[in-house]
Amino acid sequence: MSPRPDRRAQLTAALARLLPRVGWAGATTGAIAAEAGLTTGLGHYHFQRKLDILIQLMDELQATVDARRTRRLAAAGPDEARRPAVQLRALVDAHLAQGPDADPGAVACWVAIAAEAVHDPELGPLYRGVLATRTTAIAALLRALGHSPAAAARRAGLATAAIEGAYLVAATSPGLIPEGSAADGVWEAILAP
Repeated sequence: MSPRPDRRAQLTAALARLLPRVGWAGATTGAIAAEAGLTTGLGHYHFQRKLDILIQLMDELQATVDARRTRRLAAAGPDEARRPAVQLRALVDAHLAQGPDADPGAVACWVAIAAEAVHDPELGPLYRGVLATRTTAIAALLRALGHSPAAAARRAGLATAAIEGAYLVAATSPGLIPEGSAADGVWEAILAP
């Protein structure tokens, strides 16, 4: 018998609700199962380790950002969506722009994942891989816009750092960054002469 996907989704959603409230240390396996309306035993049946739930959540958060980017490109129209500048703006906005699909809870979860990635030998490489993929995508778009490979790599690294920093500030000091300004700030920094 294989674990039911809906139970796995329940547990992942429960962790997403708990992380902003209690952090990784407070999100025990029992607390996650209880938040999901399941027994601890069922929680362990569907995920062997608490870390496995966090990894699943990380994947789901990335899928959410990818879906946001896809929606923004679709809204731009097929001709516009092919332009590197439009693709780059959609990528930045998918991460940072405010609007009906903004999710402060998801941002707090991502910050918790980043914090845990600092010292977890399994999560760290996965998190760094996400950042490397994002940075590579930004650099490719900047090269398509005419930046040299070195300039594109430098600006892409700074853009990734700014996105991650904006997440940290948004999660720890809500309201410090004026609403909507993080996306514009990153956009301007990427394209500054």
